[in-house]
Amino acid sequence: MSTIPILGTRLRRDQFKVRVIGLERLEEFGGCHDDARSQIDAWLCEVREAHWQSFQDISARYLHVSNLSENRAMFNLKGSNYKLEVKVNYPNKIVLIVDIRTNDDGIELLRRA
Repeated sequence: MSTIPILGTRLRRDQFKVRVIGLERLEEFGGCHDDARSQIDAWLCEVREAHWQSFQDISARYLHVSNLSENRAMFNLKGSNYKLEVKVNYPNKIVLIVDIRTNDDGIELLRRA
């Protein structure tokens, strides 16, 4: 049962779950790659309940994640078949889906660079 705050009370930011922006990218990708759907769903469930304050918190849970910059991370899904790039706003508990692609797409991007 959820607690309804009394009007005028202040809620602590840590009382809120993580907000994920860009879900349509994940839905579209999952529609094209059926074998990725369960991995995407599992990742979403975990992220929505996460209490990340830094990349160290992410890497403590996920062994196969790369730190791309101060607030960007690349997750490997389904082994290393799929790459999920996100931008994380730690204080506000917001995760932005930047990109999701197959590992082959990532290799092709590197070849073109």
